[in-house]
Amino acid sequence: MSTKYTWKKGIFDCAYKIYLNNQQIGLLRDKKFSQTSEGEINGKSYLFKTTGFLKQRTQILNENNELVGEIEYNNWMNQANISLGARKIIWKYSNIWHSKWNMSDSTGLQINSSASTTAGTIETNTLDDISILTGLFVTNYYIQMSVVIIIIATMVPIWTTLL
Repeated sequence: MSTKYTWKKGIFDCAYKIYLNNQQIGLLRDKKFSQTSEGEINGKSYLFKTTGFLKQRTQILNENNELVGEIEYNNWMNQANISLGARKIIWKYSNIWHSKWNMSDSTGLQINSSASTTAGTIETNTLDDISILTGLFVTNYYIQMSVVIIIIATMVPIWTTLL
């Protein structure tokens, strides 16, 4: 059985709204000027806390501030390894334009997503809320990192000219 979620986000908004059957069931929001994001889905709250500089990792904490998972990113920004308890899940882009991604594990978990800048769909064979929210978080993380790299790359010629 497959379940289809949708999400929407304004271009300059820092929150993803997650819908099931046209009813909002979740939210993923970045905290401004922070390395944390808050997520909520079906009444459960989570905090995504990113640490590190060159080799970043994200801890996933529940509403009791207990560690429930961790995300490790690869250097090419096209794959992530997610640990949720004993489960190991692989998140990866499934096309060259980075508009589609999927998640899978050894238990048969399958989550597929396609997106534009402001909206997307998530189709899954599970009702595992934390996996769905984590997949959307990883997507947002890689989008933000891409923007940072573009800004730095455009600033390098300016800095070298001034020096």
